[in-house]
Amino acid sequence: MLDYYQQLAAKPSYHDSIKVLETDIQYANMLTAAHCIEYSHLIKWDEVHSGKTFDPDDPEHMRWIYNEAVKRAELFGVLGVTYSLTQGVVKKTLF
Repeated sequence: MLDYYQQLAAKPSYHDSIKVLETDIQYANMLTAAHCIEYSHLIKWDEVHSGKTFDPDDPEHMRWIYNEAVKRAELFGVLGVTYSLTQGVVKKTLF
């Protein structure tokens, strides 16, 4: 029996092609959103809070990272920055 991608390659339809494209776009946006979060966490935090240690369990610190990541994402037209993704990226529970 052919798996989904083999079936798609054998007989692609317009709707199947759109499904794959939407998945690829969502994945690409997630990676880009993660980059915005990492930038805020690893670079921006030290620029603004020099000498202050980042605490991933402090809700104020996490909110600050999230807000900065949203600003950067808006600047570059990136979708997908959420508070939940921010927690996952910062705490390394994703990827």
